[in-house]
Amino acid sequence: MALYILSGAMAGFGGVMTSSRLASGIPNAGLGFEFEVIVATVLGGTSLLGGEGTVIGMLVGALIVGTLNNGLNLLGVQSFWQTVALGVVLVLAVGLDAAMRRGGGGGLRGRRRQAVVPTETASGATGSAAR
Repeated sequence: MALYILSGAMAGFGGVMTSSRLASGIPNAGLGFEFEVIVATVLGGTSLLGGEGTVIGMLVGALIVGTLNNGLNLLGVQSFWQTVALGVVLVLAVGLDAAMRRGGGGGLRGRRRQAVVPTETASGATGSAAR
């Protein structure tokens, strides 16, 4: 229950900050922000399947999305194409995450090294073998 109260308080605080920044109460001022948040969290390493992700990763994803939006604004790209670019980035990030899950965690995350333990051979000599 406390989390719902905290979530509502933060949403109210965000609404007050947005209306004070715009100097007016525009009901659809935050339209589309949820898409940018989803892209930022997926870029930050959070799985759409849930259960994984870090705050630091989400902040890195938010920085990437903010940099991408700022760069596209500076280049004079229309807002429609900016949303398309974010959609392409989201599809690529989800595809990369799915490929890494299917491939056993290889790729960018790397694989864990196997421990090498000494073993005895048939002749009694010791050697090493991977577990």
